[in-house]
Amino acid sequence: MGRKPAALSSDAWTTLAEMLGSGASLQDLAETIDRNSTVDLKELIQPIVKSMPELAAKLGKWVPMVVLEGGQARIRSRHSSDLEGVLTHIFRNSIDHGLDTGTSGKILLHVEPTLDGITLRIQDSGKGLDLETLRAKGISLGLIGSAETDDLKIANLIFKSGLSTAQKVTEISGRGVGMDAVKATVEEMGGKVEIQFIENRDDRGFRPFNLVLTLPRAVGRMVN
Repeated sequence: MGRKPAALSSDAWTTLAEMLGSGASLQDLAETIDRNSTVDLKELIQPIVKSMPELAAKLGKWVPMVVLEGGQARIRSRHSSDLEGVLTHIFRNSIDHGLDTGTSGKILLHVEPTLDGITLRIQDSGKGLDLETLRAKGISLGLIGSAETDDLKIANLIFKSGLSTAQKVTEISGRGVGMDAVKATVEEMGGKVEIQFIENRDDRGFRPFNLVLTLPRAVGRMVN
């Protein structure tokens, strides 16, 4: 998920030179540099959305609706590839193990400002995390004790390398496979990843949740 910092294109430098020659204000120059060094979040997720029909077909599922809410955000170009990789992992996991077969699902990506950047909240319309299966696997691997009942501690096991609730191995990541990389990448960008529950467990041990990515202004910001 790594990428070297992106420089301004030759066209961008030409535009800046023309603006300087025409006496453009510092604010206009700053806005031009910002536009050329950032990517709109909506544009960033388009390749992921376009890949979903093929992925859904492989899994025998309907193509989910992806909804972006909360306003316009721009991501620094030098971090756009990393964030695209993070969101690809998360969206693929939603299709593979979050959304039910035989029903149309939805993946919601809500963006909102923070005091020093932006927060992305990702939620799918599936059942949620299979906490009972996670707990059993965590105990079997020695990651938690047999007396552990705290749902949040159990849920955070998805960030442990190699731990998955998938019932069979496929080329598509199960919840947990790749999430350790997601967490590591977000932290390398100066952000953090958290699980926030939005409902109680159902009678099968599943619990709906938001996956919350908090990113600093150096990575992304809201546009007024």
